[in-house]
Amino acid sequence: MLENKKNEFKIAMDSYNNNYFYNKFGIIIASIIIGMQLISVCNLLQNINENINVVGAIGVSVVLIFAYILADFISGIVHMYMDNNTNYKSIIGPFIAAFHLHHKQPKYKNRNPLVVYFIESGSKFWLAGYLVILVYLQYKIELFYYLNLLLVAIGGFSSFAEVSHYWCHNADKNNRIINKLQRAKILLPRSHHKNHHIKDNTHYAFLNGITDSFVNIIAKCFYSGYKNNSDLHVLAYKAQ
Repeated sequence: MLENKKNEFKIAMDSYNNNYFYNKFGIIIASIIIGMQLISVCNLLQNINENINVVGAIGVSVVLIFAYILADFISGIVHMYMDNNTNYKSIIGPFIAAFHLHHKQPKYKNRNPLVVYFIESGSKFWLAGYLVILVYLQYKIELFYYLNLLLVAIGGFSSFAEVSHYWCHNADKNNRIINKLQRAKILLPRSHHKNHHIKDNTHYAFLNGITDSFVNIIAKCFYSGYKNNSDLHVLAYKAQ
């Protein structure tokens, strides 16, 4: 069984690296996500003008904090599912295999955060569907302002989670503002996230890790871990 999975992983990675569709599809998804995020924000701003009398700073702050927490939780659930998914023979198998490579990357290629935001959004297929549905609802029904704000913010924070994760791996001591935000647990702290790489089936959340206590409970209920599963497929592939 293990040897079969190692072979399936290799085939999936070969497709990811050599197939034009898999090379470019992430760019298409990222473009859809960024486009839908911009449209959803524009629709939200129009909604503000129509509901200016009910919009308050306290209410907006509470909703944004709640959206940040929800986005962190969602990032953890999706990460948990992907780390434990070994369905390499499916149509999205090459994307699953490529995702598993991140466990063996202590540091990523240095990029502008905006580039990270765009490129990493390309792996969030679920977010593209979420945003398309959100924009559709914005045009079809009159969403309550705070609900609209919550849904739009979740869409943006879900992409920003990838930037927070990138900084967790790449930010050095010279990045003082980022380091302070990490210590304040607004961004994902390196000391917190390293548990995901050292231990097994734990600390999946990407944005700031505040919901990991809940995600960890869910992980224990549904999965046995990736150290003796997908990680072994990555090791065998890199050893070739």
